[in-house]
Amino acid sequence: MKRAIVVFCMMVLLICSAVAEEGIVIFDNSDVSMIAKQLEFNNDSMKLGVLLENKSDKTVMFSTDKGIAVNGMEVDDMFAVEMPPHTKKNTSIDCIGLREQGVTSVPSMILLSVRAYDNNDWAAEDLANTTYTINTGSPDQAHKDVQDLSTAQIVTNNEKVTIAILGYTETFMGKGMKVYLENKTASSAMFSIEECAVNGFAIDPFWADSLMPGCAELEDIVFFTSSLEENGITQLQEIRGKIIAYDNDNWSEPRYVEETFAYTVR
Repeated sequence: MKRAIVVFCMMVLLICSAVAEEGIVIFDNSDVSMIAKQLEFNNDSMKLGVLLENKSDKTVMFSTDKGIAVNGMEVDDMFAVEMPPHTKKNTSIDCIGLREQGVTSVPSMILLSVRAYDNNDWAAEDLANTTYTINTGSPDQAHKDVQDLSTAQIVTNNEKVTIAILGYTETFMGKGMKVYLENKTASSAMFSIEECAVNGFAIDPFWADSLMPGCAELEDIVFFTSSLEENGITQLQEIRGKIIAYDNDNWSEPRYVEETFAYTVR
């Protein structure tokens, strides 16, 4: 087992060397620039080193916009950097907990949705806003990590989206269900849930989630502990509701899906 881990780590270094040697320009204009310089990856986290430059007279915030996806799975990131006028900074975009978010192999494709804007005037037009795909090897090696849905409860699976219930989950906020979401369209998709009931009691999880084009995600839909306690619920037996998905870039478009479900907690 130890030998296998060593070989795996060496593969990561070789694949990532293309990013480190030349750098990749994510955006570069008269106001701001972002260049990807180095990619570090271990079994459960990723660090993308970037060189930021604020060429303007403004105080600029660099951050993610719609999100980051690794091998087609949207993941949580930590990236928000404020920079004073006419400065440069070496920093990183960090993503952790990749395994539990469905990334099961070495990153071959990283989708970045990032922006830079005047942090003193949020109403102003962004100084930069782009979506960029980094292939860590040759483009024909890029792949998406496919999730096993063989034991999942499929709520819907059409040409626009897939929604599946994977099972029961608990977090520090409460109890609920883990779901798989997939957006097969070329637009951002918004998923939300309505008309929920837990063990027959009307309880709202206050949940909604957006997903970038062509990406999937593992998500927890949980009901707050306080809401469950108010209704005398200590164990979840059944969750009912309606899941909705629609084009988040054009609200006038017909909904992708509006499907009721009933999930028996096991």
